[in-house]
Amino acid sequence: MVSYSVRHQVPFLEIAQAQKETTHNEALRIIDVLANLLIKDRDLATPPGSPVNGDTYLIAASPTGAWAGQAGKIGFYYDGWTFITAFEGLQGWVDDEERKIIFSDGLWRESTGAWTVGVGTSAVTDQVNLLTTDTGSIKPVGTGTDSGIVILPQLSTVDSRGMIGVKKTNSDDTVLVIHGFPLNLLTYANDQSNAAWVKTFTTISANTGTDPSGGTTLDKLQEDNTTNLHEIAQVYAKPFGVTRLVASFVVQAVERNTVMLMLDRGSSANRAEMRVALSTNTVSNTASAGDGTYVSGTCTDLPNGNKLITLVADVTAAANNWSTRLRLFNGSSTYLGVTGSGVFMGRAQLGFYDPLPAWSAAQDTVATNAIETIDGVTTRELRSQGSTFVAFKGATEWAILRAEPDIDSGTWTPTVSGSTTGGSQTYGTRVGHWTRRGRFVDFFCSVNVSTLDAATAGNLRITGLPFAALNTTGFQQPLTINVRSNLTLTAGYTMYSAYMSNNSAIINLAQMGSNVAQALLQATAAASGLTIDIQGTIRIN
Repeated sequence: MVSYSVRHQVPFLEIAQAQKETTHNEALRIIDVLANLLIKDRDLATPPGSPVNGDTYLIAASPTGAWAGQAGKIGFYYDGWTFITAFEGLQGWVDDEERKIIFSDGLWRESTGAWTVGVGTSAVTDQVNLLTTDTGSIKPVGTGTDSGIVILPQLSTVDSRGMIGVKKTNSDDTVLVIHGFPLNLLTYANDQSNAAWVKTFTTISANTGTDPSGGTTLDKLQEDNTTNLHEIAQVYAKPFGVTRLVASFVVQAVERNTVMLMLDRGSSANRAEMRVALSTNTVSNTASAGDGTYVSGTCTDLPNGNKLITLVADVTAAANNWSTRLRLFNGSSTYLGVTGSGVFMGRAQLGFYDPLPAWSAAQDTVATNAIETIDGVTTRELRSQGSTFVAFKGATEWAILRAEPDIDSGTWTPTVSGSTTGGSQTYGTRVGHWTRRGRFVDFFCSVNVSTLDAATAGNLRITGLPFAALNTTGFQQPLTINVRSNLTLTAGYTMYSAYMSNNSAIINLAQMGSNVAQALLQATAAASGLTIDIQGTIRIN
């Protein structure tokens, strides 16, 4: 009779057992899987057609074929399928999601960070919470304790690609996990008199309007008497990969009742916009152009006569500068202004997020990722910003989790070029990979130019990395470079170097020496057969 270890269920050798190597090898295979659990996929219910030895899966619900009856188990292949039941505290890495998970209380859960202490319920109006707290709030609804509303903040210091969780303060149950939590990307969001805001044919009267909480923090945007566009704007350096932007302002009508809110790439050629009548909360005259596509717009009431106006726009994935823009309106975008006329404004927001699925406890058929069931309600992975939704049953005391940033990775294709004339190179090898952890990116590349275009001219560089270095003036982020062949140093220089400048995705190739200043390598220093390896870690915007 075979006996097994308590946790890993590894078979023991028995006294006088024949063919001990069979049992021993089975034990080694189980330990090999669980000692560093690497899960290829956790969404499959049908076994893959051509597994190879070592492939490991977390089997989804209602499995078929060789996996039938093994839902929720770990299935690994070694000349056939073996199934392992997870135990408390077992941790694994889901390779296709780049995500760490842990088995606890019978469920696989996201592995997250530490809970923030002292965040509880709020009985204040929902919209005020959006403006007066950076952590969001959770507000009981109705007269009992049957449900609650999670209010996601419009101002947040959480990494914009991080995770937020919600739980009862008297429980270890994680009730909700929210990905893509927003970071306000604008500086001086409640100080429009600051130089970070560009004023066009307008002036600012600071702290003259009453905000939703009753304080005098709103600035007045007031036009001059010029026939032109009367507006205020701020620029944000959007990184590669962001495809949705959300802009919002708190606005209160004074002499002007109508405003326009815009997201653009510096001009009307690439712009999403809407017009808002503050007296009726009406959004109209929406428009899209170029790289900016209008998705939705809202105007909602806040206390003390204020309105929260929000514009959602889809943009291209390319890294570009985008502006959020608030414009006064009086029947025409260009009109003869009246000196001093305008609106109160404050709490400007800019963030990016994925859309919120339409889901509540009664709608269990929406195609979002179910996480777990607590108090009879299936909770789901929701991706949103600045929204409210019924999410759970249970007690009225809750806490907010600020978790570790998500991790993602990908490949990129390095290109060797000149700053004056890029050139058309013929490549032998051209590989690159990156891994992003929050706001830090590890990357490497290896490139071989079999034939260098003779027209290549200017500073020698490598482009193609889909991230720009942190936008800090004068700061160079150093990289490690290995030159294998066909790159010549200038006389007096003894070593190669590489770096990225602020707010740039260009890898600059340079040379260094004793008692000489660092100098950029020129295209003339390279020849066909050039082979370079580069790796580094950069801080991004």
